[in-house]
Amino acid sequence: FLSRAKMSGGAPPAAPPSRSSAGYAPNIEETYVPEPVKPDTSDAPPKLKYEYCFEVACSDETFRKSVGCSFELAKTKEEVVIGRWQTAVTEHGTKYTAYSAVAEPKRLTAKVAAIPMGISVPHNVNLKPIGSGAVREAFIPVVPSVQLGERLGLPTEGYYYHFYNDRLVQEYKLLGDGKWSFYATSSIHERLNDEQGYNRYQSAILVYWKLAGKEVENQHLVYLEKQITRDELDNLNDDWLAQHGIKLDIKELLSAPKQPVAERPTTQPVETAKAESKPEMRTVATDLDTHQRETWGAIAEQHGLSAKQLLDLNPQYNADPMSLKVGDTLIVKAVEQAQSSPEKETALPPLTPGTYSCLANTHYAHSDAFISGTHFKAINSERLFEKDLPVTNLTTITTASKATDYGKAALLAIPAHTATTNLGILSTSTTNTMGAWSISGEALVGFARMGGFLAAALWPSQLGDGTLEGASDDTTTMRVRFNMYTDENGKQQVVGIKTGEGNAYGDRVAKRVAVQQGQHFVAELDNGISITWTPDGSTDVLTPDTVLPENDQLDVHNIWVRPIEEHEQEVGTVLYPEEDLAEYIVTFPADAGLPPLYLVFRKTARDESGVVTGSGEDITGIWLERASEGLGASVPSQIADKLRGKEFSSFDAFRKAFWLSVAENEELMTQFKGASKAHIRKGNAPFAPKDEHYGKIRKFEIHHVNEIQHGGAVYDIDNLRVVTPRNHKKIHNN
Repeated sequence: FLSRAKMSGGAPPAAPPSRSSAGYAPNIEETYVPEPVKPDTSDAPPKLKYEYCFEVACSDETFRKSVGCSFELAKTKEEVVIGRWQTAVTEHGTKYTAYSAVAEPKRLTAKVAAIPMGISVPHNVNLKPIGSGAVREAFIPVVPSVQLGERLGLPTEGYYYHFYNDRLVQEYKLLGDGKWSFYATSSIHERLNDEQGYNRYQSAILVYWKLAGKEVENQHLVYLEKQITRDELDNLNDDWLAQHGIKLDIKELLSAPKQPVAERPTTQPVETAKAESKPEMRTVATDLDTHQRETWGAIAEQHGLSAKQLLDLNPQYNADPMSLKVGDTLIVKAVEQAQSSPEKETALPPLTPGTYSCLANTHYAHSDAFISGTHFKAINSERLFEKDLPVTNLTTITTASKATDYGKAALLAIPAHTATTNLGILSTSTTNTMGAWSISGEALVGFARMGGFLAAALWPSQLGDGTLEGASDDTTTMRVRFNMYTDENGKQQVVGIKTGEGNAYGDRVAKRVAVQQGQHFVAELDNGISITWTPDGSTDVLTPDTVLPENDQLDVHNIWVRPIEEHEQEVGTVLYPEEDLAEYIVTFPADAGLPPLYLVFRKTARDESGVVTGSGEDITGIWLERASEGLGASVPSQIADKLRGKEFSSFDAFRKAFWLSVAENEELMTQFKGASKAHIRKGNAPFAPKDEHYGKIRKFEIHHVNEIQHGGAVYDIDNLRVVTPRNHKKIHNN
């Protein structure tokens, strides 16, 4: 337009005409600016202004692997479910943070799939402005375990219970079949139902750490071998909770994974001297009949081999068997390869189990998968569960355990029919025991002559090093003690006895201090007996100087620990009275670096030889009718007359002769029934009345009125009484 105007010589007007003027011409250089577009915000999410944080006292990986539930902020009228969490590492574990647009109270729920768990927070939680970082709710995953002897183990059967303020939070059922994982059941406080409630197996239990910003109190974990009853759940009290579980201490739980790691003793392999073994050789000779060299077949036949087997032993002749000539040497018997089986490991953890522990101080070497043949899994690997989890000791299992659950153990003996006083090993649970031992004293003179001396030794883990607490006392406390009995074959056997509260056996043991004398350590015991330890220069390896004793079937790994009553019912015989045993804790100077030794042996003369004396009593009526009363029935004079003046090598031999003498007396035998008569004719005791049995002990027993340890004569007929098992137990209890 401007170009055309200039070409026509026109000029622009002096003033623009008004819009109403007919001659108006628009300015084409003006730019059109449209109205801004207003976005439709009706479907846009609201701006995130708030956050909620909670914490779990372990790594996120450990939490997912060991517990496996997920957390979410439940749906409200204003907002959908929030289940996306950002993680951050904290001092104790992991902080989880989620964001929200609405500052409203919400429910924090723990779920497996879509099913809420009992650990869900019982109250509404509050959100804070983004960046606050406030943590008011927190949780701790814990590994539950139980104590057996000096070890912790993992149950594979039974139930765990989590209580808060005396209400059930969650019931867990163990999988069984040797598996120590567990699942949360469908039980709630108002209704018990141990069916699996969640499709998830756990190895740790999630407990409260903080609620509403405060550390949680009055929280318990319990282990039961059977499901809790409705009555127990309705009547929870502190005594019941303490009996079956523990009250959780939050500070202890948080500090347990960070406990200092205890030093473990280094185990040196024991180098045993092996006699140099050589194959059996044979020099090829001339056959006297053929005047030729012996043939392969003839040589092989002389040694119980085939020609092919003989050639296999001498492969240098494989290429040309006919090259064999007179004067050559052949192997006719190969070196037998020793079948060495690995030593059974039954080690203990470096520390006595506490209520709260870290994994590093809990695991131990243990060849068997389960402790003492029980259903409790041995913690025999540091890979069983995660290192950042606390291990809780819920309760002590009172079922039978084994002596090796309480420390390193050994059975030592003086061989029979020798004059040595050196103690050889019958069985031991450790190659890192201590030096060489010998025992001496006039009281022991008869032991070797009569079949050997047996001692049970235990290095209790509970006693730590040689410096015992209360060192000025003459006694110390033991959780387990040893006793012995003579079995039906006349062999001594060893058992472990539970001590302490609720058990008939006391827990105090006499203490003696070993004094260094040159290269030896000597402890003076009672009755003129002394025990000497001699270092052998190796790493505390017990190296006996003697051959093994005859009773070599004893195995230290098979010494069961039970209440004394259960033992007597199990073995069917009364154990030796405590007075018959010498029991000591032998301690060593602190700088010797030796742990205390618990030593037990029989100190009486019951197994020494002797000559029968005494007259007995004239019996009228039923001989054994008084065996259940008082001190029992006296020995008939006619039996005393048969035995008087005879010498017996042991009381067991006397006992057999005693009943054989009864078998020869027709008047006495008429008082017994068929089964008892058969036993008497074999030199065994007859059966007592059924109501006079004691557990599995069913036969009459011979009792010394004046006990042997108090100077009572072993073979004096007038010091003997025949008693029923129940009466015998009553006499010793009194």
